[in-house]
Amino acid sequence: MTADYTVRNGWKTDIRLDQTHRLRTVARIKRACQLTQMGKMARSCILAMLMWTVKGPAVARPSFVGDARDTHCQQALHLAKDAFRSTSGSLLWPIVKPSSPSTQIVLSQNARDISGGDALDVTPSAFTTLPQAADGRAMTYWATHPYRNKRLVITDQPFNWRGDWYSVYLVSADTSPQRFAKERDQEHSALKPLLGDNRWNPPIVLQDVVSHEYWLIDRGEPNEVMPDWTVYLPADGQLTMPCRISFGYTVRQGANEQLPATRKLAAMLDEALGPGTGEGTLQQTAAIRGQVAKEWANASLRPWALTDEPYNSRVEVERGLAEWAKGSVQRTNLLRHIKALYPAAERELASYYAVHFHRAVGPARLLSHQVLDHMLRGYFVFPKGQPSSH
Repeated sequence: MTADYTVRNGWKTDIRLDQTHRLRTVARIKRACQLTQMGKMARSCILAMLMWTVKGPAVARPSFVGDARDTHCQQALHLAKDAFRSTSGSLLWPIVKPSSPSTQIVLSQNARDISGGDALDVTPSAFTTLPQAADGRAMTYWATHPYRNKRLVITDQPFNWRGDWYSVYLVSADTSPQRFAKERDQEHSALKPLLGDNRWNPPIVLQDVVSHEYWLIDRGEPNEVMPDWTVYLPADGQLTMPCRISFGYTVRQGANEQLPATRKLAAMLDEALGPGTGEGTLQQTAAIRGQVAKEWANASLRPWALTDEPYNSRVEVERGLAEWAKGSVQRTNLLRHIKALYPAAERELASYYAVHFHRAVGPARLLSHQVLDHMLRGYFVFPKGQPSSH
């Protein structure tokens, strides 16, 4: 058993707990609930104990879905575990080295934010970089070693302020770059991107240093909330999927969906955020809403990763909300309900953390306090130094 999770304020959580330890924790949390609930926390305490005894702790994630014996899947799981345990708010960055010395990453993103383009680290011995004639910024990455008579090709096409589009192809080993470009640019081309069109996130491409076999990890798209990682292997001109790596998040099974007060508070904060209509192509409100969804996933399964500091301080948010609510009965009532529900959600979340992450009551309360403060501030962006009237 190892203690692998470093969390803010100095506490750690184990990734695996034996059954005896689990039962002891249930008994401890039961006593803590009886001492602290004062009749108000029975539902969430019972729910927390059920989550522990039935499902076990979420910190056992990530896990295989598919062929757990496949060596590619085992290496992908290693990468996923390092991403999950890191304090980064994004599972996409940083990227660690593979666990096997015979495997190397030969193509991957080179920073957490890749919206500015020029965003790939490419191993020159694995890929030849070919500028596309139609656009000097667009690149084709041409595998130097075919594998089983097929060549892997990655294209990088600049698109807009959100970033580039990436596509993955397998072509015959004797296909030239010129022929590939000509066929791809035809209106009704038979060449189809194997991971789909208009992908904002590039895959991780790995290679066996001996056999030159390439394989890929597709880590989802920016709009997805904690998506599974999918492993792909080239076979007969296509990509086969031996497994995917799940981080344990689903919309229905996330902690927020299991905790009624927390879920209700999130809905109220979302209502206060507003619809964001008429914001043009930047869609600031939609961007905040998408980021908040990812932060709730982290709050549920890896709260130590809530390290991206919100724009405003708590004082600025409270002042901004007070100004926002002035002159509106509906907004005033909504803000009053948020304030009234906030303590119950904080207590409920503390109970969840105590069980889910094997924490004593005091540290669990502290973590809950910090997480909910972070989430509240994450919903809003007010001008610095003065409250907003919008």
